[in-house]
Amino acid sequence: MMVGDKVFHKDYPGKHGWIIMKTNAKHYNKPVYVVYWDNISEEGNVNKSSSQHIEDALRMVKISK
Repeated sequence: MMVGDKVFHKDYPGKHGWIIMKTNAKHYNKPVYVVYWDNISEEGNVNKSSSQHIEDALRMVKISK
């Protein structure tokens, strides 16, 4: 995975985000990624947030061209 990849969390497949940073921090000897989530609620409100995850928790979004 690399910065700019579109991903989702394995436990929350309906919410997509983008990797915005790969940190030097290590968790169980694995790099930590910062993901920017751009979620739209059922009411239409935009909830922008970011969180940190190891690669095992993230899955790539398949984008068809």
